[in-house]
Amino acid sequence: MIHCPCPLCGFRFFQIREDAYDHLLMPPNYTFWLHHGERIVDERPGGREELEPTVNSRDQIRDLVHDAFNLTGLHSDDEDSMNKHVGDVAEGLPFISDKPSCEARALHDLLEDGEQELYPGCSKFSKLSFLVRLYHIKCMCRVSDKAFSLILELLGDAFEHAVIPKTLHDAKRIIRKLGIEYKKIDACPNDCMLYQGSDQDMSRCKQCGASRWK
Repeated sequence: MIHCPCPLCGFRFFQIREDAYDHLLMPPNYTFWLHHGERIVDERPGGREELEPTVNSRDQIRDLVHDAFNLTGLHSDDEDSMNKHVGDVAEGLPFISDKPSCEARALHDLLEDGEQELYPGCSKFSKLSFLVRLYHIKCMCRVSDKAFSLILELLGDAFEHAVIPKTLHDAKRIIRKLGIEYKKIDACPNDCMLYQGSDQDMSRCKQCGASRWK
């Protein structure tokens, strides 16, 4: 057994030499570098044209979960093989008192949410992808926590079969597992400074003297 140096294990976990060797090699069926910027080329007679690859929203969410847990390089075309590998990784994460670690549980929960349909028969959104899109709108449009809570309540009442978080607390609990939670930082109304670091408790701008709260 050796400390595996691959990005996934990061010298934290022991692997037999054969498994460590496999971790360091590119999957043999990954011949088209879709996830590294390669474009599909139309080789038919009459022209050479680059085609945009088809993007699957479920694949994007799966990649997002992989990035959150540093599971890079798991882009196999064989979904069963990939799921088995991710399952093996989750089992390899640290256990305490015969129970999965918080990291292992979070990975397992996110993978399940990423595969669960938003509502029966929905193929466009999973439970996780819908929440990520909704939370992205909240951040981009600066929707208040109160307004977001009311939106969740309305969606829950209107679409009772959809698996939507009931409260803002429930939504943030899922988002935190992805590591994409945001922190609001006050700024001077004249864009002179940000109230952060050693300046986070100041009530007036140290450049122009404008009140922080107006």
